[in-house]
Amino acid sequence: MKLVEFQIHHYGPLEATGKVRPGRFVLFWGSNEDGKTLLLDALLRLLFGKQVVREMRDIERVAEPPDGYAVVELNEDTVVRFPDAGSLANQLNLPLADCLNLLVIRNSDLALAEESRFFDHVRDRLFNLNSARIEKLQSEILRLARITATGKFSNREEDGKLKERLERAQDLVAKLEDFAGNARARQLDRAELLLVEKQEQLAALQEEQKQMEAARQRERFEQGHRLLEQAKQNLKKLEELAAFTEQGYRRWETVEQDLRRLDQERQRLQEQIAVSQDSLKELREKLSEAETRLRRLEKEEQALEKALKPLADQKNLLETQLASALAWKRPLQGLMGAGGVVALLGLAGLLLRPSSLAQWCTAGGGLLLLATTLVYLIQLVRPQRRLRTLEVEIEQTLRPYLEETEAYQPGLVERLLRRQQERVEAARAARISAESRLRAEEALLQEREARLRDIASEEQQRRADLLQLQRESGVKTSEAFFGRLRERQALEMALQKIAARLQEKFGTTSEQLEENLPFWEQQLGRLSAYREAAPGVRYDEGREKAIDRDLEQLRSDIQALQDGLAGYRDQLRRLERDCQNVLRDFGEALLLRSLSDVQAAIDRLQAFCRKHQQQRQAAELACRLLSRIREQEKEKLQALFGPDQLLARTFREITGGLYTSVVYDVAQNGIQVLRRDGARLLPKQLSGGTYDQLYFAVRVALAQKLLAEQTGFFLLDDPFLKSDSRRLAQQLQMLLRLAEQGWQIVYFSAKKEVREQLARAIQDGTVQLIETQPPRFKQPQSASKSSPVSGQA
Repeated sequence: MKLVEFQIHHYGPLEATGKVRPGRFVLFWGSNEDGKTLLLDALLRLLFGKQVVREMRDIERVAEPPDGYAVVELNEDTVVRFPDAGSLANQLNLPLADCLNLLVIRNSDLALAEESRFFDHVRDRLFNLNSARIEKLQSEILRLARITATGKFSNREEDGKLKERLERAQDLVAKLEDFAGNARARQLDRAELLLVEKQEQLAALQEEQKQMEAARQRERFEQGHRLLEQAKQNLKKLEELAAFTEQGYRRWETVEQDLRRLDQERQRLQEQIAVSQDSLKELREKLSEAETRLRRLEKEEQALEKALKPLADQKNLLETQLASALAWKRPLQGLMGAGGVVALLGLAGLLLRPSSLAQWCTAGGGLLLLATTLVYLIQLVRPQRRLRTLEVEIEQTLRPYLEETEAYQPGLVERLLRRQQERVEAARAARISAESRLRAEEALLQEREARLRDIASEEQQRRADLLQLQRESGVKTSEAFFGRLRERQALEMALQKIAARLQEKFGTTSEQLEENLPFWEQQLGRLSAYREAAPGVRYDEGREKAIDRDLEQLRSDIQALQDGLAGYRDQLRRLERDCQNVLRDFGEALLLRSLSDVQAAIDRLQAFCRKHQQQRQAAELACRLLSRIREQEKEKLQALFGPDQLLARTFREITGGLYTSVVYDVAQNGIQVLRRDGARLLPKQLSGGTYDQLYFAVRVALAQKLLAEQTGFFLLDDPFLKSDSRRLAQQLQMLLRLAEQGWQIVYFSAKKEVREQLARAIQDGTVQLIETQPPRFKQPQSASKSSPVSGQA
């Protein structure tokens, strides 16, 4: 194993070292405070990880871990890089403390830390032994046997004051034997036997009472469980019949009644619609007849008016004119009479006495008569004739409109026209009446048809309601629904009775049955412990009362006996308490209830003492055997310290033959040296230099053994500080020989003597010199940065 390369980028005030590739012997040399210790600390923390801080003092001068790496060649096939690979101790499969003891000498201290423990670890490692386990096993055996290393019983609190309890056990055996003798002398055993008999009877009756109570609770549980199961089953069935309610049945009845009513109304409306349709047909025919007659009468009226109106107008005109002329009839008749009279008088005068007056009178009277007569004829006679002619024409025109017996009369035209108008109005009124009746019948028919459609819609809605009820209930008829409803009502009544019985047995917390179920289940859960209790026992209330009476009598008898044995009992209880205190971890609790228990207590106490005596003997034997095994193991380490072994040869060479051998003292678990004169010395009796040489030789020998006969490297921080110049030269020559043998030496020193002694080796390249430079603290930005170490082969 060798250190191939390392580089420190940063570690506190220590700046970058650059890549360092150590040879077989590398000397880091420089003045004090040049950073050699920091460099060694950084290298140790890289190689051994953060655990090295706990193992070595004063290595945590810099809080943060170093920034860098170290490459180690473990063997020809394995090269690892730290700190990525963890700890070198783990790679070597060695405890960290042992690894540091072997490979590192720091602060010029060559002594082995915890030397005895170190040798135990080395021995166990080399010979596959485990001394620590043997020691631990011995300690565990002593602890379990509760004895001290001297073989005495322990009286420590954690061991239960065993020594004191064993002594008290022997005293209690004597006290119990005296107590038993006195009790027999006073015949307390008979009273005690009677008390025991009474107590046994009491226990039997109490057991019977317990069984009776258990049977009562069991029957209560069984009945409650059966009732609760019935309640749950009924509730489950009620859930299945939840759709069958009084309201649902009323809905069903209402739907069916509505369907029957709607069917009857639909049939009645269909009949009424058929009648209305027949009536409409008849009314339409009547309306058609009325319209036909009206049209005929209107045509007749129009034809009559067309034929008579001109004649009537003429007649009216003639009558108007005749009426005006008739107003002059009398004056004209008077004038005609006067003219005739005048003419007759003039004619008579001419006849009698012609004269001009008579002539003038006759001519005047005649002219007047002629003129009035002409006017009369023109104004009266001719219009009358024309009127009669017109009436004849009117009569001929009216003949088709007259009845057979009816003759023309004045005013007949007006009557005929009025009568025709009346007929037309009557026909028109008949048509309006027929039309009104038709419209009324049509409206009634529409109303009935609308109602019929409404009925169809209502029937559809009711059938949908019925279908929904059927789907909800799963039945097809109201009779089936009613049957399921009666079934549900029967279940509800049964459930009420079950609930009443459950309430009577367990009480209730709510008015709602469903809310009481958890409470009843909880009550049954408390009684479930009695499910299998008192098999074959039936609860008998009369027997229970008899048991209570017998128990009361037995308790009275027992109390009387106990009062007589009170002092005896008190003493027995004190002895019981003392025995329990002694035997508190030895079997079951000891009870002293009668004289017969005293001998059992004596046997238990003697068994307690006997057990611990046997355990002590077994533990002492086991510890002796383990000690013999441990001594035999320690003797195996002496094989490393013979006079022909590497350790003895190395130490003899270093000391110039003054010390001939190094031996391992099994008893002291340490090493001793043999001087040339035969004296056997401890390491502390050696001079400082020899002491350092001894332990360096131990390191070399043990390291080679632990590394499976391979070489490794040593990190040395001025290990020979106490040596004089002659011995220093010998020690450095030893290191050079170790380097030639394959060991790698990494030497840190500030002594000029070291550099001077190694000058020739440095010059010929055997030793690699690396001069350290002082660390830089807070260098200015412009300052040049150079490596704190510089190599020289």
